[in-house]
Amino acid sequence: MRIENIFKLALKDLKREKRNIWLCSVGIGIGIWFLTLTLSGIEGIKKEVEREINQIIDYNIITVYPKLPEGEEGSSLDRLTGFINEKELNEIKKLPGVKLAYRPYDIPSSIIEFAGIKLPFVQFEGVPPEIIGPLQRLQIKEGRFLEKENETVLAKKVARIFRKREEKIVGKEILVTPIFEFSLPIEIKGKYEYFPDIKLPPIKLKVVGIIENSDTFSETSSFSPTTNFVHLNLAKRLWEKAVSKLKIPSVVEIYEYLKKQALSESEVSIPDELLWQRAEEKYEEAKSQLLPFGWINVVAEDKDDVKKLTKILQKKGYEVESAQMMIDETSKIFFVLEAILGFFGVVALFASIFGIINVMYLMVTERKKEIGILKALGAKNRDVYFLFLLEAVIISLAGGIFGIVGAFLSGKIASLILNFVLRGKIGEEGILGLGVPSFSFCIPLKLILIALLIAVIFGVLSALGPARKAACMRPVEVLRNE
Repeated sequence: MRIENIFKLALKDLKREKRNIWLCSVGIGIGIWFLTLTLSGIEGIKKEVEREINQIIDYNIITVYPKLPEGEEGSSLDRLTGFINEKELNEIKKLPGVKLAYRPYDIPSSIIEFAGIKLPFVQFEGVPPEIIGPLQRLQIKEGRFLEKENETVLAKKVARIFRKREEKIVGKEILVTPIFEFSLPIEIKGKYEYFPDIKLPPIKLKVVGIIENSDTFSETSSFSPTTNFVHLNLAKRLWEKAVSKLKIPSVVEIYEYLKKQALSESEVSIPDELLWQRAEEKYEEAKSQLLPFGWINVVAEDKDDVKKLTKILQKKGYEVESAQMMIDETSKIFFVLEAILGFFGVVALFASIFGIINVMYLMVTERKKEIGILKALGAKNRDVYFLFLLEAVIISLAGGIFGIVGAFLSGKIASLILNFVLRGKIGEEGILGLGVPSFSFCIPLKLILIALLIAVIFGVLSALGPARKAACMRPVEVLRNE
């Protein structure tokens, strides 16, 4: 028999076997529905996590931490307390794929004065003007991004406070009092404070823009949605000015203080060698306050360069962090979840196979006469075998399609309910001001094709036995009995 004739005959037979087709399709469809719904749910969560990561750390930004001395091992804290010097920074700038590399500076706490309002505890991030291109998350709501050192860009939430008094703030000058906070390892009363705040004279900055979402992109701040931006050179100059005013005790002063403290608090005398050692350690800790951040930010030319630069920097001994690395790590976790839930989905399909096999055997039994006539008219064993396998493929495809459509509709309904509950519990501002997570079931084309392929495979496996039984029937015996 020709293939087109077998195909026409299979469709004709399936039209007569509606009840049996429905039973088989439901068995396959339920398994595919569960498999598709669970995997699409994980895919949706994965997409949302990637979106949230890119909101916190921009995709093109790589944070580079100092490398440890050769042969030494250390924790992340050791790298945080290390320092990338200017020579290393210049070498990194020359690497292929690097658009920009700079050491971050920020003003952790400031007072803004405008329109009769004083707003304390305002943070400014120092950034180079060229950063506006790579940082896609910086959405200018009004005005433009900063270009000069006497300009600033405010977060939407900060600008809103001043707009209660005056409608327009873009183009106006604000008075900013920079405040830098330091932490010394020792406090000598009356001379050196433990947590000294260096308050600099007020400066005037022109507001040139307002940012819709100013979530910070580096480790230099607390990922606050109220972070504002100033020119990197200005932030660096102000930090250097604050450091010049910072007073730290000498080794001798620390030693004398520790000796005096030991005599008053301890009955056991502490050796001078130990006191000198502690004094030198405290002095080194205090001296570290005179250094800027030890790590740097590297901006890649494009997304393809992020992975290349990551590998190059890691080979050189640096520890790096980027949105891509975080996404890769979360992808590993989601892969494990997909494997576990996919396994349960396949188990559900295996359970449905036994029902489908019984239905297929029933179809063979009911169609003995038809099979006998086909073979009497010249149909070969392989033709009958192929006929039943083709019917199984059509049935399993129909069940797979029903399962995918059911998963899509179920996912849409579940997404609406989950997002409604999340808005009610979290509020419109969301977590860390990043907005409410938008959960959705994502069914990519790859998942649809895999689900249909699995449906066909399981449908064919369940039809192998019944198809072989039908193919091996002898027409004389079948027609005599019928």
